[in-house]
Formats: sequence, C-alpha cells, structure tokens
Amino acid sequence: MKEVLMGKVAIGQGSPKICVSIVGKDEESCLTQALEIKESQAELIEWRLDYLIPQFTPAQIINLGQKVQEVLGDKPLLLTFRSKVEGGESALKGSAYNQLYLGLLTAKIGQGIDLEGRFGQSSLEPVIKAARQANVAIIISYHNFKETPSQMALVEKILELEEVGGDLAKIAVMPQKASDVLDLLVVTDQLNQRLDSQPLITISMGELGKISRLAGGLVGSAITFGGLRTTSAPGQLMVSELSQWLTPS
Repeated sequence: MKEVLMGKVAIGQGSPKICVSIVGKDEESCLTQALEIKESQAELIEWRLDYLIPQFTPAQIINLGQKVQEVLGDKPLLLTFRSKVEGGESALKGSAYNQLYLGLLTAKIGQGIDLEGRFGQSSLEPVIKAARQANVAIIISYHNFKETPSQMALVEKILELEEVGGDLAKIAVMPQKASDVLDLLVVTDQLNQRLDSQPLITISMGELGKISRLAGGLVGSAITFGGLRTTSAPGQLMVSELSQWLTPS
C-alpha cells in the first residue's frame, strides 16, 4: 500500500489514523471545537464546510479557515463539503462546489481535501490540479446511507473512485444485516493486497457497522472517524475509545 502524507501524518502505514470533525455552524463553535480536538488524541481534523452554508459566504469561510488553521497548528486539517445527497447538511452546484475548494487552496488552508466521486474526473480536475500544486492530499469519496452494495459492486465503486485521480478512496455504506459489514471488510482486505494500491478508507455505518471502525484497521482501512462531544455520522465511536483500542501500547 502506498503511503500518503497529510501534513506530517503518514496515512497507509501503521494503525488507522483517528480523525474528528469540526461541525460548528458559527465562528465561535468552530474555533472552540478546533481547540478541543487539537488537544485530544485525534491525529487528523476534518472541517465540515457544509455546516456553514448558506450562512457563510466563501470569503467568510476562508477568513474563518485561517483562524481554524492557526488554532490547529501542526495538526493536519481535512477540508470536506459533504453534499446533502451524500448525507451532508447543505448543497452546492458543481461550479460553486469547486470554487469553494479552490478559494481555500489558494489561501493555503488545509492539508487534505475530500471530493465526492459522483462529480466525476472532468468536473473535479481543476480542484485536483490545484491540490496537487499545493501538495494537499486528495480523498475521493462515496457515501450510501441506504444500503451496502454487493461485494462485486463495492469493488467496482472503489475502483471507480480511484480512477478519478485522488490519493485515497473512501467509501461509507449502511449495513442492513451483519453480513453486509463482513462484505465490506472482505473487499477492503482483498483490494489492499494489490501492490502499490491507494490507501482505502472503508466504513460500515450505524450500530451494526460500529465494529468496522475498529476492525477496519485489521484489513487495511487507513482512517477511522470518531467524535469528541458529538459525532458527524451514525455509528461513530468516541475518540477516547478509538485511541484506547488503536494506539499501540
């Protein structure tokens, strides 16, 4: 598996890296959460930009982003706008979606970005190019809050995400039965056997899928998401629990 750097954190080597999300809807809550997460066991911090739309303009988000970056210091910041169609809080059209990311990259905010694979390579190409020039890690993601596709469909989806041109592929799906969780773990293990494969982030959500947030590391899932005071997705564990189980003694 290839190693991907997000800031100074090496992803794809060793235990899964613990990531916690900033989900504030105003400046005060974003900065408070940033400080709390910085002082936690989290190794990566995701900033959920969709929580700020429409109350913030892109220029205001950039201004706030500079403050968030300053609070976090050396801890890597992952920029994510999660669209409503993939479980997020708000929606942006393709051009506005790209411009939000491009503005933040130009302002040198963030060490990683999460782009939704559904937009496709041609649409995302300007953002991918800008991220490459800025030495920012790129996650290409897919979220399905309804079901877990078959093993074959999961493989096809992950390969499709990899073709978009990022550094890591992320897939989060909702299990309807225990075997759905096992299917995702099996696929993760199989794909991680490939030489020079991209690091994968695979998540089975909800109560049924909780085990994947710990066991995923056994089959090569490179990042696991947790909460500090609140969670940003169903089935997340608290960062203290994740750290207890994932940090080598």
